[in-house]
Amino acid sequence: MRKYKHLREEERREIEIGVKRGEKVSALAARLGRNKGTISREIRRNGHCIHTYVSEVATTKAKKRRLAEPLNSIRSDDARFYVESKLLLGWTPLEISGRMRFEKQGFYACPETIYRFIYRGAGREKELYKYLKRKQKERYTRHTTRPQESRIPQGSSVHDRSKNIDNRRHYGHLEGDLMMGKKGNFTTIIERITRFAIVIKNDSKHTVPVINGIQEKLLKFPEKLRRSITLGLTRNVKNVPSTVIPAPASHCASACAASRGDDTQSNRFA
Repeated sequence: MRKYKHLREEERREIEIGVKRGEKVSALAARLGRNKGTISREIRRNGHCIHTYVSEVATTKAKKRRLAEPLNSIRSDDARFYVESKLLLGWTPLEISGRMRFEKQGFYACPETIYRFIYRGAGREKELYKYLKRKQKERYTRHTTRPQESRIPQGSSVHDRSKNIDNRRHYGHLEGDLMMGKKGNFTTIIERITRFAIVIKNDSKHTVPVINGIQEKLLKFPEKLRRSITLGLTRNVKNVPSTVIPAPASHCASACAASRGDDTQSNRFA
C-alpha cells in the first residue's frame, strides 16, 4: 500500500504553470505522477479567489488548514478535556499518555500526539505549552530527518531487552543516564519499581570516570538488585564492552527516551 504524501511546493508551482497554460487536470496529474483527483481537489480547495491558482497562496492555505485540523485521537471533547486538565496539574505528555492506558479510557493518545496537540490549532491558541516543564513557545527538532545508521551495538538495543523489564514485575532492573549542568556532570541510576535513585558526581564527562562510577556503585548491590541496566546512548558508554558493567546492559537512543521514562522524568526534576 502506497503511503500518501502531501504536495510539495515544487509541485504546486508546476500546477500554477499548468493552470495558466490551460492544461487539463488529467494531463497535469500524469506529468506530476499524481492522481487527477488530488490535483483537482488542490485547485478547488487552495485556489485563489481572483487568480485561478497561485502556488504561494496555496501553500499558505494548506499549512493553516493542517494546523487547524484536530488530531484524530484527541478529536473528542472528553479527550481534549482530559489532556488539558492533566496539563494544568503539571503532568507531562508522557505521564498523561501512560495514565490514559492505565485507566483504560475510551480514548488514547501517545506522547508525540499530545505534543502535537499542544503546539497546533486550539492547543496553541490556549497556550498550553506554558504548562510544560520547559515552557518552550516553539517546538524544535533536535536532529536531522535524514535516516542515519544506528550507533547502538547489535543485540544491545532497548528493543531487544526482555519483556519482563517493561512489565515492572521484578526488582533489580535499573536505568542510568548522564546529566550535565552548570555545577558539573552527574550519573543518575534509578530502580524501575521502587524509584530508588542514586546520583553519582563525576570528575569529568569522559568515559573512564563515568564507567568507573557506575561500576563502583553497582558492585555494592546484591546480584538480585542489579539484574539489568538501561543506559542512555552517549559517546561515554556506546563503545564500552558489556563485561565492564556488572549488569546486563541495554542502550537507548535519545529518540526512544520514553523507554527510560523514570530516569528521564527524574533528570528533569533534578
